[in-house]
Amino acid sequence: MINLNTMNSGIKYSERLSKTSIKSGEIYGNRYRLVKSLGKGGYGCVWECEDMQQDNQKLAIKILPPHHINPRSLQRFYDEIKIMNEYGRNSFFMPIYSWYTPKHYNKNSKRQCYYVMPIAKGDGLMLLGASMTKKIQAIKDIFDVLEYLHSNQIAHRDIKLQNILLYQDKYILSDYGLVTYPNKKQITRWREPIGPFENFDPLASFSQDIHDSLHSQIDIYEFAKVIWTLLSGKKGPSFRGQYNHCGIESIRRYLPKRYSSHKLDRLLTISTSLDINERPTIIQMKKMFEEWWSENQDHTCCHDLLWKDLLYRIFPEHIPECAFWVQYKSIKQLLKIFAEYQMCFKCSNKNYWQELLSYAKEKQNTESCVIQYCNNSFVINFNKTCTLTLKKK
Repeated sequence: MINLNTMNSGIKYSERLSKTSIKSGEIYGNRYRLVKSLGKGGYGCVWECEDMQQDNQKLAIKILPPHHINPRSLQRFYDEIKIMNEYGRNSFFMPIYSWYTPKHYNKNSKRQCYYVMPIAKGDGLMLLGASMTKKIQAIKDIFDVLEYLHSNQIAHRDIKLQNILLYQDKYILSDYGLVTYPNKKQITRWREPIGPFENFDPLASFSQDIHDSLHSQIDIYEFAKVIWTLLSGKKGPSFRGQYNHCGIESIRRYLPKRYSSHKLDRLLTISTSLDINERPTIIQMKKMFEEWWSENQDHTCCHDLLWKDLLYRIFPEHIPECAFWVQYKSIKQLLKIFAEYQMCFKCSNKNYWQELLSYAKEKQNTESCVIQYCNNSFVINFNKTCTLTLKKK
């Protein structure tokens, strides 16, 4: 979570937070003894603690230190506890066992605000190196969480891998400090950026201009970037702005070769649209994702899907009856795409594409260097001695 004043100030806030005087051995609520730090965010830190009244049971405690308390951070802490306490009895939320917050803000108070919860088994960062099956299950679990939240007009607005936890064999969302819900007290300042730095939605800077019913669309954008990060396995910030399936962020670059990406490309494109009204609902997004995954589990239609992907990659607008490529630059680009989709073709020699590329460079911009698309197949013609017809397997 980032500080709302500026994106840079969020970093400074976390630096100040790391210098807190909280130490192992301190006791909260006369029963929770701190053991070790588990992590920190923009407004608080999380520690492992022992419940001295329950045989030193291991729990987690989130603390808002007194010198970091101000009216806005305190209100966000209130909001987080309110949502988690009100809905914590179902499987989509981490339950809260105990908490303390003052009734009124007092800048001279020395007492820390806190709440106590179970310890999760791990966070979403652990999924980056996990199997595809585990990643897909985690994504499906978060779809279920978001579907529940949005059905209750609740928006999380801080979705990132660090805020995805494994609890009771299901992945759930944590850190509801930026949550919004009906009739919530407005504390976000005018045009303040809110949300995670790595998945930041540009429209979140205008959150006060967005109707309450559309705050869930910020979740759509952030979760789309989480999906991209999980499936790409790439650490650090994801792509900026709207997803572009033809850009360097193309998910096709990271998926196993046998996977089709056409429907996933579509999902990521519309879910990160800079027009908030073009984004799907969480139910529509979930349906698109499940259709993509289901199709890719049917290996009998694997080559059909990849062929469609290939045509979509080359002809993003519409597929013509015939097309020709004669310029070396466009032929070079096309051959690189063919190499990515070599599973589609009867020719599977990996070195063959590089040989064709070298020959095309030698004969570039000559009449004997042509690629033609017609009758659902590609014909590569680099003079009479080098002709290849590419058809779907």
